[in-house]
Amino acid sequence: MKSLRDDFGNLEKDVSALMIFSLFLITLFYIYAIYYLWNRNLREVLAIVMPFGALISAVLVAKVASRLLTHNKITRAEDDHKDIVRITHHLIAIVSDLRNRVGFTVSSFRDGGRPLVVLIENAVAIEKRYEVLLDREAYRFLSGESVELIGRMSGSVFGLTVLTKALAEIFRDKVNAIIPTSEDPTREKMIESLESLLKDLDLFEDQIRQLRGTVE
Repeated sequence: MKSLRDDFGNLEKDVSALMIFSLFLITLFYIYAIYYLWNRNLREVLAIVMPFGALISAVLVAKVASRLLTHNKITRAEDDHKDIVRITHHLIAIVSDLRNRVGFTVSSFRDGGRPLVVLIENAVAIEKRYEVLLDREAYRFLSGESVELIGRMSGSVFGLTVLTKALAEIFRDKVNAIIPTSEDPTREKMIESLESLLKDLDLFEDQIRQLRGTVE
């Protein structure tokens, strides 16, 4: 953005300098024109009018076009910066909510003592929050590494969704049952998967904040 503004400022100076130079040439042209007209030499006047007018027009058009092009680039860059701020703020809020919900799920599996229905509803909310990360608008600005992180998270989210759906089916008539404390291998694997998801969320947030830092 700074380089674009510098280019725009330089073009402003060039246009101003060109206008001064054009005024000088116009003044010079009038002097010659008056001289030739005074001597009734219309042919000489016409001989300098055509090339002089074409030269001035060409230079002015080129400079004005360059100025407009740079101005359009600045406008697009400013729009992109606004979009980055808006999208990163939204993503940070989503990641924060996901982190809290995933942390709650980990403690529920590890310590027990919470109703199964709460775990199921929380898993559904995690899945919906994760789907927000798949919004294509954000992909305009995310790095390849960030996109890979989003894809890697899907495994943990999908695993949690499948597990909670299975538990809901098994305990269909006992959704208010309290989750017991257990060292079941399946539960331990899910805890490991969710803890890995928490690390990915932390890394993803760091990358989002780095992206936002490029426009602040």
